Amino acid sequence: MDPIDIQYELRKRNILQSQIAEEAGVSAVSISKVIRGKLGSARLMEIISRKLGKDPREVFENYREKQVMHKPAS
Repeated sequence: MDPIDIQYELRKRNILQSQIAEEAGVSAVSISKVIRGKLGSARLMEIISRKLGKDPREVFENYREKQVMHKPAS
C-alpha cells in the first residue's frame, strides 16, 4: 500500500497515528516514518497492519517476516 492509502485507511477507522504511537511506546514521528517507508521497524509495521486488519506483507512492501531456523529432529 502507498503511504497515502495507509493514512486514508487509518483515518477511515478513526485511528490516529498518535494513538498507535502511545500504544507502541514510541513517538508519533516514528509511526509517520514507518508509514512513509523511512523507518523499517518490523514491530511497528505489524502494529500498524493489525490496526488495519491486514497482514504486514499486504501493507508494507519492505516488510520481511523474521524466519526462525529450527534444527531438524534426529
